[in-house]
Amino acid sequence: MADDSARFLGFAFACADLVFELDPHGDVTFALGATNHLLGADPDALAGQSWRSFVSEDDCALVASFLSSLGKGDRRGPIRVGLKPVGGRKLKRYVALSACSLPQLAPRISCALTIHALASAAIEPAGPNGLHTMEGLSAVAEAALKHSARSGTDLNMELVELAGLKQAADALGESQAADVLARVSAALRAESIDGSSAAKLEEDRYAFVRQRADSSERVAERLGRAMSDAGVPQVKPALDSLELSTDGSDGGARVLRMALDRFIAGGPAGLSGGALGGLIKQTVTDAALLKSQVATRRFSMAYQPVVNLLTGATDHYEALVRLGDNPSPSQSILMAESMDIIHDLDLAVVQTVIAEMKKPGRQTLPLAAHI
Repeated sequence: MADDSARFLGFAFACADLVFELDPHGDVTFALGATNHLLGADPDALAGQSWRSFVSEDDCALVASFLSSLGKGDRRGPIRVGLKPVGGRKLKRYVALSACSLPQLAPRISCALTIHALASAAIEPAGPNGLHTMEGLSAVAEAALKHSARSGTDLNMELVELAGLKQAADALGESQAADVLARVSAALRAESIDGSSAAKLEEDRYAFVRQRADSSERVAERLGRAMSDAGVPQVKPALDSLELSTDGSDGGARVLRMALDRFIAGGPAGLSGGALGGLIKQTVTDAALLKSQVATRRFSMAYQPVVNLLTGATDHYEALVRLGDNPSPSQSILMAESMDIIHDLDLAVVQTVIAEMKKPGRQTLPLAAHI
């Protein structure tokens, strides 16, 4: 049995820097690992302390929602959590928190902290209560997809409507309304990948990127409980789920970001999973066509005269690329830049211009390639 205990302890520290256990009140009953380095206290000194004693105030609502959403047998995380500064440090540090509720240990909760960078850790939320803005959603999704392509994690985007939330919160008074919105934001963050991939789109409408392992029904159920816990049980979450997938490359993630940028540019009225799904498919098709056009040189050139303003004579011709039937290549060029094939397109344009200049009988005026 001693060997088994040591073995399981080895497994724990192979994937975590610190493990600890919480009782139903959120107090530490057991801790082992880098407690001094991370929390500024010996393991024994942590016993009886609340987890709130070491989690930064900004993330207390997030952790509370994360832990309360655990059902028997559930394992959730990791989410990005800030720790209070210790040892004279002024800056808070970030860790990945995971938690598990084993039936044989219930109602105690097993937790693990790990020091490492998560997918969206470099993208700080610009909105209130740790939420991203609508404009920040595409960057978060791109970062999460790039990470998931390397880890093999399947992702979904959930578009969430909490009809009547703002009205219900305002009816409780200003201070209580702020608390309700903070708790609801924390619940949405707790469902998102890393705990930091949720965004507010407009009043009562939100979105987040999450791991696909959970069903939308379970997510909706947890959010429904969170609404009750926040004091607005009349608000019923409505979820519109969309599977996010790419070809596994960074370019594929960038194509998805382009679709999301188009989606967001359309304004809140068109925010639905069906609309986003259609736009993603169209963007993927457009991107594949552009890549093929560049690789096979299936584009045309327009030669525009550049006139000397002093003499009125043509000085040279500027070679402009034309892709497909669209007279303006601006959108295609932006897509090529996003897909990181703009250098291939520029090279193809220059090679085409050189080939034109070598044609027999061509007039002697110089050509300038616009790249």
